[in-house]
Amino acid sequence: MKLLRLKTDGFGLLRGEWQFDPARLNLVIDENERGKTSLLHAIVAGLYGLDGDARRHRGTITPLERWRPWDGGTYRLELDIESDGEKYTISRDFARGSVEVFNDRGQDVTPDFATEKDGFSIGLPLLGLDADEFAKCAFWRQGELADVVPELEKDRRASTLQARLESAADTRAGDASAIEAIQALEASLKAFDSPVLGTTLTIENAVKRLQGMREFETTQIRSLEHAYAEVAGPLERIATLDEEELALRARLRALEAHGATLRAGDATQRLERDDQRRTELAQRRAEAEALAPLANIPADAESVLSAQTARHSDLATRVKGAEAKRRAIEPELARMDAALEQFGAYEEHTAEDADALAVRAGELRRLEEERARIAHELEDALQAVRAQGLDPDRATILLPRFEALTLEQGDLLRDQPRIALTQQTELAMADQTRSMGRTMLRDIGQWKQPRYIVGGALAALGLAGTAVALATELVIPRPVAIIAGVAVMVAGGVVLIATAYARRKARDEAHERIHEADELQRQSQLRNIENDRLLQTAATELGYGTPQALLDEWAEAQRLKDLASPVHAAEQQRMAIERQYGAVQTAARALLAGTHEEVTPDALEDAATQVRQRLALEQDRVGIVRRLELADAEANEAQVAAQEMEQQAVSTIRAAGLNYEPGGSWTAWVGEVGQQVRRSLRRVALLEREIPAIEAELFDDATRAALGAERERATAATAGLSATERAAVQGANSPAEAEALSMTTRARLEALRDERETLRRDVQNVADRYHAEHPGACARLETAERELARAQTFRDSVTYARESIERVAAETHRRWAEFLNERVSNLLKDVGSSISRVRFGEDLDFAVSLASGHQATRGKAVHQLSSGARDQLHLAVRLAITEFLSRGGESMPLLIDDCFATSDDDRTRHGLKVLLDMFSRQHQIVFVTCHRARHESLAEQDAALYAERVHWLELRARVASGA
Repeated sequence: MKLLRLKTDGFGLLRGEWQFDPARLNLVIDENERGKTSLLHAIVAGLYGLDGDARRHRGTITPLERWRPWDGGTYRLELDIESDGEKYTISRDFARGSVEVFNDRGQDVTPDFATEKDGFSIGLPLLGLDADEFAKCAFWRQGELADVVPELEKDRRASTLQARLESAADTRAGDASAIEAIQALEASLKAFDSPVLGTTLTIENAVKRLQGMREFETTQIRSLEHAYAEVAGPLERIATLDEEELALRARLRALEAHGATLRAGDATQRLERDDQRRTELAQRRAEAEALAPLANIPADAESVLSAQTARHSDLATRVKGAEAKRRAIEPELARMDAALEQFGAYEEHTAEDADALAVRAGELRRLEEERARIAHELEDALQAVRAQGLDPDRATILLPRFEALTLEQGDLLRDQPRIALTQQTELAMADQTRSMGRTMLRDIGQWKQPRYIVGGALAALGLAGTAVALATELVIPRPVAIIAGVAVMVAGGVVLIATAYARRKARDEAHERIHEADELQRQSQLRNIENDRLLQTAATELGYGTPQALLDEWAEAQRLKDLASPVHAAEQQRMAIERQYGAVQTAARALLAGTHEEVTPDALEDAATQVRQRLALEQDRVGIVRRLELADAEANEAQVAAQEMEQQAVSTIRAAGLNYEPGGSWTAWVGEVGQQVRRSLRRVALLEREIPAIEAELFDDATRAALGAERERATAATAGLSATERAAVQGANSPAEAEALSMTTRARLEALRDERETLRRDVQNVADRYHAEHPGACARLETAERELARAQTFRDSVTYARESIERVAAETHRRWAEFLNERVSNLLKDVGSSISRVRFGEDLDFAVSLASGHQATRGKAVHQLSSGARDQLHLAVRLAITEFLSRGGESMPLLIDDCFATSDDDRTRHGLKVLLDMFSRQHQIVFVTCHRARHESLAEQDAALYAERVHWLELRARVASGA
C-alpha cells in the first residue's frame, strides 16, 4: 500500500493538505507542538477510523474526542492511497460518523470495506491487519520503540522485550496470546455453568456437588422402597378394628331401644301439659270479644295528637320570626342599591363580556411574546444562512427559477444521483461477471493442459513403439509389440478426444457470462447517453450553456431551499402574528364600547375586574331580595300550616272515639286519647300475641297421635332385646343416662373409625409418596449422572485444549525464533551496532553476543546493554517483526515518530541508512521529526542517498495559524 495525499479540514490542531512520495522516505520536519504526531494519527484514522465508544476508554477520553479540532471547525479528512494497482480516495466525516470510498474510476466502493460491527476499515482488507496489529507493526510512536504491543494494558504491564515478542507472535491471527487463551480455559474451569445445579462454580466443585446429588437421590430411592415395605403391620391393625366396630354397633342398638322406653314416660307428661293450655286459650278469647268496639282506634293516635299540638305551637313561633327577619333585611337592600350606582359605566356588560376581556388581555400578552420570539428566530435564521456562506437574497432569485420546471424536468434533475449510482453498480456488476467468466475459462484451460500433455505423450509413445516394432527385432514377439504400441497410441487419442469434449457446459456458461457482461455494459452506456441528451435538452430550454451548470445551480437551489426554509417560515409566522394582534385589538375595542381610548392588556384586565365587581354586587342584591321574599313566604306558609294543623288535631280526637269541644286544654285531650289507645292495644296484644302463642304451643292431632305411638313403639322395642343386650344397658335409669352411654359408645365408635382412617391414610400416603416421588427421584438421579458425565467430559476437553494450545504456541514461537535469529543479526550489522549476534529461544527470550566477545545471558541481555545499543536492538526487532508479518501480502507503510530522538548522531545516521537503503524500497515510510539541523547535517554527509531516497515535507505552512 502507498499513501499519496492527505487533506484534513480539522484534526486536532492539524489543517491542510500534503502530497506523499510513494517510492521514497517522506521526511516531515517542523517544531514541537506543530501537529507532526497528529499527521500520523490522521493517516491511521483515515485507514481505520476513530473509536468513540466510551465503555472501552473508561477514565480517559476516547480517540474521537481526543482529535476533535481545537478551533471547533469541520472535523473531517481525505486520504488518497494506492493498493495493488488500484487508487482509492477515502473521505471520513468524524462529526457525522460517515465514510465514503471511491476508486480512480469514480465508483463508490464503500460497501466493500464494511465490517461486522457496522464500521468501515480500509486497512483490514487491503493489508490483512486490523487497527491494533497495524499499530504493532507500522506505527512507531516517539519513545515507544521498544513496545511491540503498546496499546494493550496487559502488555504495558510487561516490562521485558520477551513478553512483548510473545504477545506479538501469539496474536498475529487473533486477539489473545497463548498464555491468555490458557488463562481463559482455566477461567472456564473456574466458572462452569451447570443448569442442573442452577449456579456457576469451579469444575471440581461442580463434580463434587453432582456426585453428592447422585448419592442423595440414591439414598432417597432406597428410603422410599423401605417405607413401602413397612405398611404390612398397619394393614393387620385395620382388620382388628373392623371386628371391634361390629361389637360397638350392637351395644349402640341396645342403648337406643332402652332410651326409647324411657322417653315414653316423657310423652305422657307432654300430653297432660297440652290439655292445660287448651283451657287457658278459651279464657283469652272471651276477653278479646269484650274489647271488640275499640278495634278501629289507630295505635299511634296519642303520639300523632301530641306531635300535631307541638307542630301547631312551632308554626305560631315561625310566623313571629319571619316578620322579624323582614324588618332586618330592608336596610341591607337600601345599602346595596347605593353601591351599584358607582358602576354605571358597565351597566350593560355581562359575565361573558368580563371573561372575553380577560381572554383578549391574555391573547394580547401572548401575541406580544410571540412577536418578540418570531423576530429573534427570524434573525437567527438569517444569520444561519449567512454563516453557511450563502446570500439569503440568492434564494429569491434561484427558487422561483426552478419552480417553473416541468414534472419531467424536475424528476430528471432529482434522479441524477440515483442514475449515477445505478450506472456505477451496473458497471461493477459487469466487471465482476466478466472477470468470473474469464476466471472460469482460465481454470478450464489449466485443467485441460496436463491432460492434453498426457494424451499427446501416450499417443507419441504408442506411435514410436509401433514404429520401433516394425523396424527392428525385439525380445518379445513383433505382433505383441505392435499391438501394445497401437493400444498405447489409441489410449492417448482417447484421452485427447475426451479432454477436448470435457467441461463444454462450463465453457459455454463462461462465454455466456462474458456476453451478459458486455450486454449489461452496453445497455448502461446507452442509458447514460440518453440521460446526457435529456440533460442537454433541459439545460438548453432553461437557458444554461452546459448540463453541469444546470446541475450546479440546481444543487445550490436545493441547498438554499433547505437552509432558507426557516427564514420563510419565520416571515410567515410574523405576518400571521401581526394579523392576529390587530384582530384581537378590534374585538377588545368593541367590548369596551368607548370606555377606554387605548387598548392594552392592563386596561382590558382592569375593565374585566370592574365588570366582575358590578356583577357580584348585583348577585348579592338578588340574594337580599330573595331573602326578603322568602321571609314573606315563610310567614304566610306558617300561618296557613298552623290552621291546617289545628284541623288535623280535631280529626285525630274524633278518630279515637271522642267528641271534640273547643276551648279545652290540648294536654287533657292527649291524655284521654292515650287511654283509648291502650285499651285498643290490649285487644291487639290478645289477638296477635297471647292467643297465637298459646295456639302455637298446642299439639295438633298428628303430634298427639305420634306421642301415643311412641309409647307403643318403646314397649315393642324393649320386648325384642336379648338378655345380653339388656345387661349392656344396666345403669341407665333415665333418658339422659341412656343418651350419655350412647354418646360414649358413639365416641368410641368414632375414635375407632378415626384410628382406622388414620391407618388407612398413612398406608395410602406411603403408597402415594412412593408412586409420586420414586419416578422423580429416579429421573433426578439420571439427570445428575448425565450432568456429572457432561462436567467430566468438559473438564477433559478443556485439559486437552490447553495442552494443544501450548503445543501450537511452542511451534509458533519456534518459527518466530528462527526468523528473528537470522534477520535481527543482519539488521544489527547494518545499523553498526556493537551486538554481533542475537539468539532467540523458543520461549522468545534471547541472549546477545557483543563484538568484544562478551556474552549477555538470557533474561539479562537488555539490562547489560547501553541505552543506544538497546535502541538499535529494538529498532532491528521492530523492523524484523514488520517484515515477518508482511510476508506474502502487500507491503505496508511505516509511520515513524522520530524513533532516533534519544540516539546520538552516529547511530541515527546508520539507522536512517537502513531505512533508506533497505526498507524504503519495499515500504513507504513517513518519518516526522523536529530535529531539522540534525537531518540537514546528515543530508550533507550522504547527499546522494538523501537526494535519491528522501522526499522533504514542511508541516508548518500547512498548520492553521495560531494552532
